[in-house]
Formats: sequence, structure tokens, C-alpha cells
Amino acid sequence: MFVKHDFMVGYRDVDMDYKLTDRAILGYFEDVAGKHSSGVGYGVLDIPRTHLAWFLISVRIKVYKRPMYGDIVTAVTWSKGANRLYAFRDYELRDAQGELVASGASSWVPIDRRTGAMMRLTAEVMDAFGTEDKSALETGGRLREPKSHSASGEQKITASMIDFNEHVHNTNYIDFLYEILPEGLRGAEINDLEIFYKNQILSGETVKLFYGEENGSHYVWIKTEDEKELHAIIKFEIA
Repeated sequence: MFVKHDFMVGYRDVDMDYKLTDRAILGYFEDVAGKHSSGVGYGVLDIPRTHLAWFLISVRIKVYKRPMYGDIVTAVTWSKGANRLYAFRDYELRDAQGELVASGASSWVPIDRRTGAMMRLTAEVMDAFGTEDKSALETGGRLREPKSHSASGEQKITASMIDFNEHVHNTNYIDFLYEILPEGLRGAEINDLEIFYKNQILSGETVKLFYGEENGSHYVWIKTEDEKELHAIIKFEIA
């Protein structure tokens, strides 16, 4: 099953050059995924009945062109099936002419909202979503924390960053990236971005942000205030 949704690129979706941002693209992909889930009976409003919540574990976005403010874009998503632990979902974003704007690939873990533990994915659930034999983008596997960093800082987690799953929302991690990005890289377009979400971040926490380079790629990683636990790693390429 392929699910589509049209979006107008709005004020909140563009940068200072009026171009579509990576944060907005991730938001579009989340929204069309939510439309798919709701359409087959396993969406946000179905949680009181199913107790199933989807937590994003990893996502990669590759951008090929940047639509402008006011443009209409169409997000498409489909399920690629599941293994014992994760469900997989891909995406495409196209402009009004049908040209490919961005591709995405993601993995999700099913969580039982009653207990906070992982929920087993049944054949009934996966049959509802369907499985398509199409790949939009390959992921590089689990990301590893670089051995050293060249910049670091702290971020206080506020209530405005928290979503209905009671943790920092997925798109906010891209904001963390820009908070620690070195001055010389600010304003550069990031056209290949991958995020690995390891441990959720809760309201009221203070996290440590780190930036570094390794093997020609840029990384931002987020740890607990005492630096003992890893929350997330972001790998990206500068255009």
C-alpha cells in the first residue's frame, strides 16, 4: 500500500533563503506515515484500543533539490515489512512536476504504551500495513560514536520539546545539530542526514551535545549530562 499526502511549503518549513529544510522534510515523512497508520487502524488515536505506539529508531534522508516557500510537494510512504524487532518504512517527496525532491528510509520499534516495553508485531498488524517490494534509500546500519570531538555544549530540555509520547520529538534532534554546528558550517545545506535514536530524552533533563568529524563525515551526538549514556547520533554530509 502506497499512501500519499500533499503539503504546501509554509513559513515554518523554510530557512532564511526560503528553501525547504531537513526538519520540515522529516516532519512531512512523519505525517504521511501517521496517515498510513491511522488508515489501517494503528494510528495515534487508536492507541487506547491497540496500546501500540511507534517509536522511531533510525531515519535517513537524502535531499536532491530544495522546493521554495509556497510550493506544493507530495510525500509518499510505504511499509517494507518487519523483522523480529523492527518495522521498516520508506518515503519519497516529489514536487508538483513529479520530480524527486528527497528520499527517506526509517526503522520503527512497536512499544506497548501500558508498560513501555517492546510489543511483538503480529501478522495481523503487518498484514494491515501491507509490504511493498520497493526501496527508496539504503541506510548505513547502526551509527557509532566518533572517538573525538572538536566542539561541545549543553542543552536544557524544555516542555515545548516534548511530544505525546512524553519524550523529545524526533524533529527536535535536527535542532540540536544546528545548536552545536561550528560557525564555519552554519548556513551550509545538509543533503544527506542519518539519525540513530538510542535512548529517549525526557523533559527537564540537560544533555551534552558534541560535534566531530571522522572518515570525511560530520557527526553530532547527544549524551546524558554525566556523559555515561548515549541518546542519539547524527551523521551528515555538507553540500
